[in-house]
Amino acid sequence: MNRMKYLTAIAAVAALHLGGPAANAATLSSLVGDGSLTEGDVIFENFFFDDRFTDDDLVRDPSSPVPDREDTKSAGDRAVNASEIEVSTSSTSSTVTLKVLIDPIIFISGQDADTGLEHIFDFFLDFTVTVLPPSSREIVGATLGSGDLFASGDRAFSEVVYAPGGFDNTTDRLEIFEDPGGATPFAKNEMQTFAATSSILFQGTVSGETFGGMQAGLSTYSLTFDLSGTAAPPNVVPLPASVVLLLAGLGGLGLVARRRRA
Repeated sequence: MNRMKYLTAIAAVAALHLGGPAANAATLSSLVGDGSLTEGDVIFENFFFDDRFTDDDLVRDPSSPVPDREDTKSAGDRAVNASEIEVSTSSTSSTVTLKVLIDPIIFISGQDADTGLEHIFDFFLDFTVTVLPPSSREIVGATLGSGDLFASGDRAFSEVVYAPGGFDNTTDRLEIFEDPGGATPFAKNEMQTFAATSSILFQGTVSGETFGGMQAGLSTYSLTFDLSGTAAPPNVVPLPASVVLLLAGLGGLGLVARRRRA
């Protein structure tokens, strides 16, 4: 066995058993229900999605029914499907981030020519974020940002609003928006601190509207959670014994081949 073949064999075995994990991302349609994304010691789960133009009669809390949100879609409104939304996670030593990417981009323009009504998009996207035991870290705050939102004209807006603990909790709100005609036209980042907790519900609504020749929409936003405490070191997954023996055998073959050439 020449040296190149020997090294290639070892590299192949190592790649087979030590290959890095796949990107931590999934479509929202695969997460709604029992799906989840885990980032280190944090798990995102209990995803809920409801678009204004669907007829699924979903409610956020089955014990507290809400009026049917189903609306008639006009030609210029933008319905959103969960399959169009990708959710991904990332982290640093003290934060974990959930990113939402909508593809194709949400875009609305003008108003309905027959009714004079504005064009709209409007959907809910909720989830819970939980620190997994035995980690002792806690969630102490969140920042809503990195949003690619746009709006033009004095009667158009695009916004993302999240409520830590749910919208029944009237004290905290995170919001990013573009509203050229508003008193505060642009808000790109918003943060909230709250009592340390190991798990919290985040309910969100994403919406926008336009009149006349105006335009609005968005393609992405993210929520970054601040974590107190120190995360436990990741578990080191040992090589299976069979792999260790195989690597040792390959090494032995290399030594034998070297002695023969000598």
